Amino acid sequence: MRRTLLLGAILWIAFGVRITGSKALNSRRDPVPLRTPFSLLPMEICGPGWAGENIPLDEKVKTRARVSTYVQRSYRRDSAILWLYVGYVDHWAPESIHHPDICFPGGGYEQVMKGLVTIPAPGVMPDLRFSEYLWNNPRGGGTYTLSSFYYNGKLEPEEWQLRWDSLGGIKYFAVITISGTQVGSIDETRQVYQRVALRALPEILKHFEPCPLR
Repeated sequence: MRRTLLLGAILWIAFGVRITGSKALNSRRDPVPLRTPFSLLPMEICGPGWAGENIPLDEKVKTRARVSTYVQRSYRRDSAILWLYVGYVDHWAPESIHHPDICFPGGGYEQVMKGLVTIPAPGVMPDLRFSEYLWNNPRGGGTYTLSSFYYNGKLEPEEWQLRWDSLGGIKYFAVITISGTQVGSIDETRQVYQRVALRALPEILKHFEPCPLR
């Protein structure tokens, strides 16, 4: 029994030391600016037929989000409306972690479905990993969402994994969200917005520093 308690105490001490070391490591890092500003992100990144415009964040939302910089756009194609958001944080700042589970319910969206999806992306990275959601939109109809964090050269949809990886050091991270109206069945909707993700991600990643800490 004593040995078990001693082992548990040692593990907790080691974990605490790692967390303390991680905080010190991350706090000493200089902010990492974007490689190129989001103002140079092509408007056509979503693909043919999508007409877009830049939408500024509400000041209250911007204050809560605590991002270093961001791009937010609204796109339309026929009857479909798509929102693209990338919030960039130029250093490790856990208070800047946001995702649809936090933000959407406050806007009146009711979650219908949530899961993880992997989109093969030859030539971009091993795969594109997102959380996917289906919501009841308070204005009617359904809304489909893909969301993930980008850091250390990978897309990671799980907040707990982002926080765990921060113990080893994270220079910067970004929140990437693609959200749009449901078009047909859930499978048809997936195809539309996953195709957008495949087209948009290579352009978005060009704006981040290419040698992330691993």
